[in-house]
Amino acid sequence: MELSGSEKSLVEPAPAQGTDDAMTSQSSLLNTRHLAEAFGHTFGKKAPGLAIEAEALATKVCAYDPKASHDQLIEAYEYAKYQHREQKRRSGEPYINHPVSVANSLADMGLDHHTVITALLHDVVEDTDATLEDIVTKFGPEVAALVDGVTKLSMLKVREKASQSAENFRKLFLAMSKDIRVLLVKLADRLDNMRSLGYLA
Repeated sequence: MELSGSEKSLVEPAPAQGTDDAMTSQSSLLNTRHLAEAFGHTFGKKAPGLAIEAEALATKVCAYDPKASHDQLIEAYEYAKYQHREQKRRSGEPYINHPVSVANSLADMGLDHHTVITALLHDVVEDTDATLEDIVTKFGPEVAALVDGVTKLSMLKVREKASQSAENFRKLFLAMSKDIRVLLVKLADRLDNMRSLGYLA
């Protein structure tokens, strides 16, 4: 939906709230900052277009990925929005803003449409009553496999202090992941969550 000039001036992206446990050690925070900068993001600032509409996101992806389906991207957005319809972040904003922010960050990096769709859906299996079978039926086995990989990474709990370094996380992620795109979605997810640390206090 196109906003008027006056309406655009009133739009202020709300801070985001993540579903993962925030990394609290200073070492982990600094290492995450370095990872963010390596991916072209500025830590502590919101990714552009946090509240981007489905049409804009779909158009962006289709512009660089000739295999992308505009309708499927819209469907993924609508499906995620429906599944998260009763959830809100601690900031008070609709939960759907988080997966949209993650998807938009990955689209800005030029990742393929399967990865962007996975970003939109990455929390639905973990946080709603959606199943992997649902994802296979609606979006295909490739997206389902990526969502499954992200879900497994989200369930990973590292309790030993020595295992909290970014290097050990990297090794764990690589050992568990069969597709680098899983790691990219998880990294974008982590970065969006780190931007919302103020709401965890």
